[in-house]
Amino acid sequence: DPSKSTNAGRMRTFTQVSNLPIVLIESDRETKTGNTAHVKSFDWDELKDALDAFIARDAGLAAEVRLRDHEVDQMYNAIFRELLTHMLEDSRKITPAMQYHFIAKNIERVGDHATTIAEQVIYMATGQMPGDARPKVDAVLGQGSLAGGQV
Repeated sequence: DPSKSTNAGRMRTFTQVSNLPIVLIESDRETKTGNTAHVKSFDWDELKDALDAFIARDAGLAAEVRLRDHEVDQMYNAIFRELLTHMLEDSRKITPAMQYHFIAKNIERVGDHATTIAEQVIYMATGQMPGDARPKVDAVLGQGSLAGGQV
């Protein structure tokens, strides 16, 4: 079947067989208030904007990138919790769910690297590192921390 010859086609087939969410390949659908569906997916603009800020030495754009890091963290945490639920419901799903987890974690790391680039741009443009720590939320415990310590 030619539709299964692409990576996306193979992943769709894989998820149909394993009954796992396809959030990393297409999108994660969540409902907003009312009947309007809101589509959530990873947005590579954070990395693009970090690189654009670097090229232009734009501290303002870099600060915006830095503030968006929590969105990527929230996406990762949501995916992690959903995968954990699938693994707890059916132990046969542990191996494929862990593969998805590794993908999600690496995408979250791309966001972290974009934020690090943004912080370095702020330093290059202003001569000072950003003073406030970025908030982080633990995916399992749901506890917040600041880049290196508990909140």
